[in-house]
Amino acid sequence: MRTEIITVFIVAVASASCSGSPSAPSDLGPSERIGSVTVEVLNASYWRDFMPIVQKPGPDGGSPLMAAIAVRVTNDGPASTSLSLSGTIHESGTGHTMTASAVDRQTGRPWNGVILGQTTLVVDVSLRDGPYLPVGSRAFAVITFEDVFRRSVSIRAPEGEIRATF
Repeated sequence: MRTEIITVFIVAVASASCSGSPSAPSDLGPSERIGSVTVEVLNASYWRDFMPIVQKPGPDGGSPLMAAIAVRVTNDGPASTSLSLSGTIHESGTGHTMTASAVDRQTGRPWNGVILGQTTLVVDVSLRDGPYLPVGSRAFAVITFEDVFRRSVSIRAPEGEIRATF
């Protein structure tokens, strides 16, 4: 059984509501295909935590930016495909590396990046340790998939307001 390796780069692009449009491509759709794999963003949310105890609080007492992105991954081919992921968030052209992880929604376990042939999974991608963007500003994520042949596709998550949790 042949295994393709696809690298997932997650780029969450954010801008303050007063600074105009985010700088990521605006013509990207929510679904694309690379090889035998189709990737589709289902939804996304963005927030900062203001609970009584916050690790690494910013100047306003809130946590760094966090994002949750649900992605449907479908492999129509007969061979397994291996995926890995990393995350970055951008604001005004400045990139910030974020901690990225994914959980298989069906099992509730961390996703190891493998999708078997003839399989569909929904994975919940978490981005953590982002910048201290203001609550109320807008953000969206761009996810880029790249295979071993350096072919790539990008999909865009819906834009959302950065919310506060208390």
